[in-house]
Amino acid sequence: MEQDLMKSVMEMLGMIKTDKEEHYDEIKKLDTLLTEANIPHDFHPAQGGFQITYYGKNGKPKAEPGVIRGAGVGAICSAIETPFSYGHENDTIEISGLMTEEERRRQQDTVMGNLSAEDVFERIRKDWERSQSITTLVDASQSEEIDEVDGVEIDGTWYNILDIIDDYYYLINLDNRDDFILMKEDGDEMVSITDEDEYVRVLNMFNNKLINL
Repeated sequence: MEQDLMKSVMEMLGMIKTDKEEHYDEIKKLDTLLTEANIPHDFHPAQGGFQITYYGKNGKPKAEPGVIRGAGVGAICSAIETPFSYGHENDTIEISGLMTEEERRRQQDTVMGNLSAEDVFERIRKDWERSQSITTLVDASQSEEIDEVDGVEIDGTWYNILDIIDDYYYLINLDNRDDFILMKEDGDEMVSITDEDEYVRVLNMFNNKLINL
């Protein structure tokens, strides 16, 4: 009995492999999907299972000298499937990051489990493609002469209007061209775009316009 207890403790701590570990198919499938899509990520063992960390276009942040960062610190999305993750008994994935506001309210947490590899992949893919569109858009704007014309001030930072399509506005911080916002007309006001699908659609719309100039 003591040996069984010791084995269980060692399995929980990830000190020995479990039979369950060989069946973490969804997290392995997610690794394959990300690899085939050429989306950079880290895939490594964690707590008797596996973890995938996605840091976006800027990559993993560098730690300060003498500081040891834990796996997933600074990641845009961390996906895990371990004996301790939500949904592991159904061979599904738990994530932190890339959750919608509605999901956070519903979960009352910053993590969510019971997700398929395809679900998590789509979240990461959308973020990656959006970041690539941002890079293309900003690169295209480098050659344009931007006058300090109409814009808005948000939290003490001034954003100039770079372009307008229909009721949508692309605004940029001239002091930091990686800092931009997308807004839309709402009656007599301009408001930020908060819906993720609308955001991606509008960003791609601006991106397509610039690269076709």
